[in-house]
Amino acid sequence: MMAPGGVHTLLSAVIWTTLSSSTLGIHLYKARIRVKSENAEFLSFNTSSGNMIDIQKLIRDPHSVNIYAGSPQGLYMLNPGEHPALKQDCEYKITLLKEGRNGNPLFMCGSRREDTKCCDVSSENLPVNCFILYRPTQIGDPALHVGDSLYYTVSNGSSYQIAKGLYRWSTDAITWTESRQTEQRYVKILANDGNDSLDGKVYTFFIEQNQDPDSDMTLLIPRVSQSCMADRGGSKSVLQYRWTSMLTARLFCGDEKKRISYTELLDVAVLEDVDWKNTTVYALFKNT
Repeated sequence: MMAPGGVHTLLSAVIWTTLSSSTLGIHLYKARIRVKSENAEFLSFNTSSGNMIDIQKLIRDPHSVNIYAGSPQGLYMLNPGEHPALKQDCEYKITLLKEGRNGNPLFMCGSRREDTKCCDVSSENLPVNCFILYRPTQIGDPALHVGDSLYYTVSNGSSYQIAKGLYRWSTDAITWTESRQTEQRYVKILANDGNDSLDGKVYTFFIEQNQDPDSDMTLLIPRVSQSCMADRGGSKSVLQYRWTSMLTARLFCGDEKKRISYTELLDVAVLEDVDWKNTTVYALFKNT
C-alpha cells in the first residue's frame, strides 16, 4: 500500500559549491553560496507524463546508506549506488514522514478521503504495525512518538472541517483539541516524560492569526502550549476525548523598549539535558 516504490539514486546535496564574492559584512542581499549546473550534479524525478515529482522530505536510514524520500505521489528509497527507476503505486497521499522506532528506519502516514493509514517501515521496506485513523483524515508534521502514543498536529491548510490543533492517538482512544476557527501553523512538538506516568508533559510551538481587528498586536502571534500526557479528556457531557489540561502562553522575541518584535516563528531546536529543568529550547523568529 505505502511500501517504497523502488530503488533510486538521489544527489540533491551539493557536491561542489562556488563561494560568491560577498562577505558577511557587505552582503548586498547576495547569496553567500551559489550552486551552478557546471559545478554540481542534480538528479530529478519525473512521472511518466514528464511532470516533476515534488519531494517534500528526506529521511536517512540509520542502519544503511539508503535515504527515503517522501512526496504526495509516493515513497521512494534512494540508494547512492543504484540508478533511478520510478514506480508509482501508492493509493494514499503521504502526509507524514519521520524517523522510525523500535528498530525500523521509517514511520509514515498516508491519507485519502475516508481515512489515514500509518505504518512503520521495516528494513525490508515493508509496512508493519499499521493502524487506521478516521479523525482527522489528514495529518502532518510535526509529530512525535511517546511510548505507544502518536502525538500529531493539524495546521491551517487542511480541510476546513478538521479542527486545527494537537491530537493524540493510542490503541484505546484518541484525544484532540477544542475546535477553533483561528488559522494555525504548528512548528514543533516536544515531550518530557517526567519522573512518573502522571508527570509527563507535551509542548507544542505554533503561530496563529490574530483575530482581534482592533488590537495593536501583529497579524501573527507565536504561542506555546502544554498538555499532560495523563490527560484522557473529560466526561461524556463535557470535553469528552478532548484536552482538559492544555495551557497556552504567548512567546515574545524582540525589544519592548524599542518596540521591535519578531512574531513569525520559523523553527525550534532543543538541547536536551538529563535533568529536564536544564533543557534549553532555541526558537528562530522573523519579523512580518
